[in-house]
Amino acid sequence: MENKKTRQIPYLKTLCINIEDLSARDKLNVLISTIKNDSAGPDVVCLTDVSETAFKYLSSSLDDYVFFQVFISEEEDNGSVILCNKKTVAISENEPPYYFDYDKGKGRIMGTGIVHLTTGLIFNVLTADIDHATDDVREHQFATLSKVIKKMDNYVIMGDLGDAGEGVLKDAWTTVGCPTRLYSTSVNLQERLTRILYTPASNLPSTSTAGAQRKGLLNLKSLSLVGTKHQIGTHYGVEAVFQIVKK
Repeated sequence: MENKKTRQIPYLKTLCINIEDLSARDKLNVLISTIKNDSAGPDVVCLTDVSETAFKYLSSSLDDYVFFQVFISEEEDNGSVILCNKKTVAISENEPPYYFDYDKGKGRIMGTGIVHLTTGLIFNVLTADIDHATDDVREHQFATLSKVIKKMDNYVIMGDLGDAGEGVLKDAWTTVGCPTRLYSTSVNLQERLTRILYTPASNLPSTSTAGAQRKGLLNLKSLSLVGTKHQIGTHYGVEAVFQIVKK
């Protein structure tokens, strides 16, 4: 019989980092080493402000990850990229990679359903940039994001969200008590650009909108900055570890 005390608790580990102006191989190698040297390895990595040069080098160097992006085919100078760890998650056949363009401002929303291989549970991971050019643009883009996730269960949103409101979402930073040491994600400025939002277990009813029982929920276990010891670029990464609670 399985010993409940020694049973391994399943986790979902996510990492988000802005790599603006990061194209030199020595700096990219620091990022690659950071991802590879993680003892458990992030299940999902979201990179923002990625150049085509950086994308090609990273995708050829991180064989354990599946990459998803659309900015190159859209002939844009840079964009966001989602990386999924082949060893721990798989792309959901029912919710393959998708993206939505905003009607106002710059940026887009990207995401995919993933299957957590240890538990077989499905989660949505998304990356989004919120353009803060004007209040109108910011509000429009966050409203678009809210519509995209409205019918989704169990999701994590990462990206340069800035001061976007939380709504039914929870900011991982506020969950851990708003510690000053984790506030700024900019190396040189006191600003919190990169954020991780999620739906905590306490915010979800026992059944989904379709009436089916929810199979997995997320509770934040830890939050940390990445790149404080070995600086990657002009931004720190944000890593969140979620405990998966089976229902």
